[in-house]
Parts: sequence; structure tokens; C-alpha cells
Amino acid sequence: MINDFKVELFSIPVWGFVLQKEQYHSIDYIQFFEELENEISSTQIINNLHKEHLFKELIDNFSQIANEIAEFEQFPKLCLSSMWGNVDYKGTPRKKHIHKGVLSGIFNLQTPAKCGRLVFVNPIISDDKSQFIKKPNFFIDVSPLSCIFFPSWLEYYFEPNLSDDKRIFTSFDFDIEGNL
Repeated sequence: MINDFKVELFSIPVWGFVLQKEQYHSIDYIQFFEELENEISSTQIINNLHKEHLFKELIDNFSQIANEIAEFEQFPKLCLSSMWGNVDYKGTPRKKHIHKGVLSGIFNLQTPAKCGRLVFVNPIISDDKSQFIKKPNFFIDVSPLSCIFFPSWLEYYFEPNLSDDKRIFTSFDFDIEGNL
């Protein structure tokens, strides 16, 4: 006999925004990364972007969004704890990982066609026998100026960039104010 009800036990919020007012600043951000790119040989360009004056307005936007989410979800005020830039060349792998803090995000600056989707990994752990019940990972086609916020513990990765052009994005973490 089948039960008289079905309940989806766990829900994981992910928030998406398009930051249109960053349209003109994004050119400056991309130029900043490209200038640094020539100085270092890494796909992670620079840590501590939150200390760079160029990103102040962007950080203010992130902070406003993060604290609107915090208020809606009824958790304490959040403060940006880290921000860094990334440049992915053709074939660049981005392994599954999580972030520190409470709330994390990705802001996409340059997303050429075939640059790979953002993939959130289903956190339900199960064996192979129950795979037919497990829901698949969640895929997001990224676009310029798209900004995705998610719980820091949620594992994710980018598919490889198959474009000849670079994928450029920033990543950032928020923690509870006073925990920094």
C-alpha cells in the first residue's frame, strides 16, 4: 500500500540576480583582472578584492543583497569576509568545493558561449542502489552580470570552459557580523 502523502523533506535556497547597474563598471573589473593576469600565472587572480577601492560599489551591492536575504531568512546581519577573482581559460577545470562563512556567491563578468555551466551538487548522500530516487545536480547557464548567492556549505563546480575566450568571475563569502 502507498502512503497517503509525500513530503519533500529538505529544500536548499539559491538566489539569482542580474546586477544591471554594474553593466558599465564590469568593463573596469575585467580590465583590472586582465592587467593582473599578465603579472601572475594563476587562474585565481587575486584575493582580498574587497580591499580594492575599484570594487567598493559592487561590494555595497553584494552586502545589500546578502542582508536582504539574511533578514528574509531571519538570520543575523552579514558582513563580507572575502572576495577574489577568477579567470578560466579553455579547458580550465573547477573541482567540486565549498566555501567558508554562511552565505557565498559568484558574480559573472565575462561568460562566452560554451564557457560551462555552474553546477550545484545534490547534497543527498546515497549509495548506487538508491540513485533512481536521488534528484540530479542543478545546472545554471551563467550570463554576464548574473550573481548567484547560495549557502556556503553547498558544494558546487563549473563545467570546463570549452570556449576559446576566457570566463571571468568573482567569488565571495559572507559571515555573521562579529564572527570575522
